[in-house]
Amino acid sequence: MLEVRQGGLLLARARTRLIPGRPVHLDAGWLSRTDPAAGPVRVHVG
Repeated sequence: MLEVRQGGLLLARARTRLIPGRPVHLDAGWLSRTDPAAGPVRVHVG
């Protein structure tokens, strides 16, 4: 599971197979939901 969060808010989630050395792609739709004043955007793998 790959998650993108900002200030505790879940912006995007993708179930994907994570393979070392291979890129993982997310749809860019979550970018418009970011808030410059809300702090850093964090990507979590779990």
